[in-house]
Order: sequence, then C-alpha cells, then structure tokens
Amino acid sequence: MNHHEQRALARFEAHLPLLKHLVARAMASGAGAALPLVHAGALGLWQSARDFGPRGDGQDGREGGTGFAEYAEVAVTSALLDYMHLGKTSVLPPELSPYAPKLDAMASQLQGEHPPQAVVTYGALLGPATVPVSAMRRSGGLPIAADEFPVVDHGEGALLSAIGGIFKRHWLLIVAVALVTEVAVFAMVKTAPKSYKAETTVNTGIASGISATGAPIDWFKAGALMGNLTEILLSRAVLERTLRTLKLELTPELLAKRFEIERVSQTDLLKISATALSAEEASELANTHVREFMAYYSGMTGLDAGKANRFISEQARAAETRLRSAEAILRDFKESTLPEAQLALSEQLSDTRRLRDETQQQIVALRSGLSMVESELSRLKADSVVAGTVRLNPEVGTAGDRLETLQSNLADARSVLGPDHASVKDLESQIAKASGQLKITERRVAGGEEGMPDVVARRIALKVELAQNQAKLAAIDATLRELEPKVKSASGAQVTLVQLQREVEIAAADYLRLSQRAGETRVAASGAATLPLTIIDEAIPPTKPESQKLPVKLALGLLVSLLFGGVIGYLLDLRRKPEQEDANGLLSG
Repeated sequence: MNHHEQRALARFEAHLPLLKHLVARAMASGAGAALPLVHAGALGLWQSARDFGPRGDGQDGREGGTGFAEYAEVAVTSALLDYMHLGKTSVLPPELSPYAPKLDAMASQLQGEHPPQAVVTYGALLGPATVPVSAMRRSGGLPIAADEFPVVDHGEGALLSAIGGIFKRHWLLIVAVALVTEVAVFAMVKTAPKSYKAETTVNTGIASGISATGAPIDWFKAGALMGNLTEILLSRAVLERTLRTLKLELTPELLAKRFEIERVSQTDLLKISATALSAEEASELANTHVREFMAYYSGMTGLDAGKANRFISEQARAAETRLRSAEAILRDFKESTLPEAQLALSEQLSDTRRLRDETQQQIVALRSGLSMVESELSRLKADSVVAGTVRLNPEVGTAGDRLETLQSNLADARSVLGPDHASVKDLESQIAKASGQLKITERRVAGGEEGMPDVVARRIALKVELAQNQAKLAAIDATLRELEPKVKSASGAQVTLVQLQREVEIAAADYLRLSQRAGETRVAASGAATLPLTIIDEAIPPTKPESQKLPVKLALGLLVSLLFGGVIGYLLDLRRKPEQEDANGLLSG
C-alpha cells in the first residue's frame, strides 16, 4: 500500500463520524434500512478520500480538515442519493475490509435509534446540509434539481420545514384566502347592527340579611346564595314576566342571551347588564327585568315558606305520634314480658363479660412485663461486671480464703494421716460448711449490687399482681357460668327489647329534627327570611354602542385564513402523483 492510499484510509477513518451523521439524517427522513445506507455512504467517503489529491489538498488548496470535510459531505450525500434513487449499492473494496465490523456496528446502532417506517418516499433527503442541494452531483455528473428532493428534517424542524414548504409553494393561494377572509370579516363587522349595553346594580342584602332561623347569614354561604339569585334572574318564570311586561316577541331562551349577571368582586352586589339594538331599549330592558325579578322573589319566598311551614308542621306532628306510640309499646313490653329483675340480670351479664375481657388483657400485659423483668434479671446475673464486683467483695474474699485454707489442710492431713482418720473427716465437714457459706455470701453480695434489688422487687410485685388477676379471672368465670344459663332463657325477649329501644331512638331523633325545621319555616313564613333586595343604580341609556372589536376580529380572521390556506395547500400536495421508483426505494423495514 503506497503513501497516498494510507493517507486516504486515514481520512476515511477520521471522517466516519461524518458518515454516521449523514446516514442518521437520511434514516430520520425515511430513506430506508441502515446497513445499505452505511455501505453506500462508506463507498462515497472512500472515493472522496482517494480523489482529494495526491498530496492531501483539494481544488481550493487547503490541507485536509475543513476543506476535505465539505468535499466528503457532498460526496457522501451524492452516494446516499444515488442509493435512494437506484436502490442498489456496490460491494466494499478490499481496502475497507478492516473497517467492515465498525461499519456493521454503526449500522446496528443507527437501526436501533431510527426504526424503519412503513412507507418512505424517494424524495426524502438528509436535511439542511452545509452545501446547497443544487451543488450535489449524481455519479454520472448530472446536477440534482433543488425541487426533486425536498429538504425534510426530523422532530420540530420537520414540522417547521413542512409548513415552510407548503407556504412557499402555495403562497399565492394562501394570500388570496387571507385577503378574502379579511375583507369578509371587515364587511361583516361594519355592516353588523350596533348593540347597546345598559347596566343596573342590585344590593342583595346578604351581609345584612338573616337566615331562616333568624340568625345572621354565614358568609361561607353567601356564595351559594349569590348563585341562587343568579339562577332566579335567568329563570324561565322571571323571563316570561319580563316578556309579558315589555310585550316582546321573543322566546325566554333568546331573551336570556341578552342578559349578563356578574357579582361585584366579593361584595353582596349584583350587576345586571342588558343588550339591545338601541340605548333606550337596553336601559328599559335592564330596569324592567330587575323589577320583575324582585317582585317574583318576594312572592316566591313568602309563598314557598308558607307551603314549607305547613308541610313540615304536619310531618312534625306525625313524627310526634310515632314517637309516643313507640314509647308506649316499649313500656308495655317491659312491664309484661321482661321484668326489672331480668333486665338487671342481663345488664349484670354484660358487665361481667366486659370485666372478664379487661382482666384477660391485664393478665397478658403482666405476663409480658414479667418476661421482660426475668430477662433483665438474667442479664444482671450473667453480667461480667457484676460477677467481678462479687469476687472482689471483702466478705466473699474472706470466705474464699478460709475455704482454700481448709482445702490445703485437708490435702496435708490425707497425705499424713490417711483418708479415714477422724481429723480428715472433721476437715471435710468444715470444708462443706465453708463452701455453703461462700455461696450464701456471693448471693447476698450480688443481690446488693446497684439495679438488681429493684429488678427483684419488680419481679415479686408482678408475680403478686399476676396471681391476683388470675384469681379474679377464675372468680369471673365462675360468675359467668352461673349467669349465662339464667339469661339464656330470656334471649328472645332481649332481642325484642333492643329492637324496640332502637325504634324509640329513631322516632325521637326524627321528631327532634322536624321540630327544629318547623321552627325555621315558621320564621320564614312570617317574612323574616326574605333578603332586603334594593336597586342601587338604575340603568340609564348608554351614550355610545359597544365596541365591535374590529382589530381583534381581523387578527383572528387572519390566523384562521392562514391555517385554512395551509390545509388547502397540504391537500393539494397530497394529490400530486409521486414519481415511480424502484420498489426497494419506496419501502423500508
């Protein structure tokens, strides 16, 4: 391999990222599968690396780097376009065999990043390049027309590019649609009849009003009351009263569209606006509707409150009758079927069972506490610090020294006098007593260490309390065994008693609720619950019509016309029959 081919291979390897970038663009625009595109681009890159000049400089005389990058980009792009147009590529030359694994890995990565699309048009190009499309050349030397391969980008750029292409190709149509729309909007606005709006303000009196019970109205409920008044203002009943008064030939639904109801900030004021074709008609419509609303509301509250009062009063009397009847039935049942002694027995059984459950819970808690105390006591006994303190105690040391002395004397006596001598027997007896005294001293000293007496005292207290509760549980179980057979015979009567008591409770709650409601409706029926509605400002004829908002309507018309023109241009592009190509260039994936 000569020096020129070595430089060409070095250029080829250094510009593999450029090859990957250009193939990725082509795949993003729907050019096809990754592997043939990579091979086609590699052939173009290799050819450009060989043709760049025997000394490594191009036609512009610049050394490798930027000059070759532009030259290679044009060559790779042309090679990719040739493959997209013809649908076939050549085999890699032997010089590129060492790079075959790297090219295959590049194709696999690109294929994963850009899954194949169902249908791909042959005209999808790589996207915005650093050189004009018109500067690209086919392998035969023929230039590529700029409109043969429209530029397509990916992601957000694709959308902007597509929109820009539509507007560029059909700008005359879009401008014509926009002009026609603007003229139509202008003519409609200028020829539309002028409308006038008159406003009147009503004080609802919510802040100074009272509720049905006579108490001041809670401001948390003011919003709901405002909503109620707004609904009444636009109700069919009030609208029909206004239509009859003004003798208008309209339906209530059409009349409702002429009114606007608005609450003034967070106050208890309502602003009612009426729209009409003349200033006088607008003010008359607003004032008449408000007066009819106030008259209707005043009559409605008094009439509805009277009806509600009569209905609730009847319901309260019926609830009282049901309550008295339930109480009489319960009283008769207790006197005839379930004597007081039986009732006391049932209550005693219930209390005894509850006491048994509480005692069992106490026993469980005591056992748990005793287990913890035993564990703590075992830990203290096994504590090396405590054991060392016991061994170092003077009393324990004295007892231990005496035991060691006796054991030494016993060994000497046995060796001199023999094991059966009376002195040997006496020493053995003394050793046994000394050993027992040592153990007693150790236990006494260990019990006197800090913390252990408290633990022992707690263990004793817990054991005493546990024994007491166990005895108490045994007594309770004995009482239950005596009570349960006695109460079992009256179980059916007990169920009936519970049912009758429940019926009395329900009847009493119902009677109490209806009695309170009856008191509220009596206050409402007397007229005290009606809000003091007053007119603050009557509507006056406006001096000028409402703004027709011509600039806003023209701007909206322009926006709609541009969108409409763009849609028409897009539909026209869809009707264009694409150039027939090789099937391998049309489908991918």
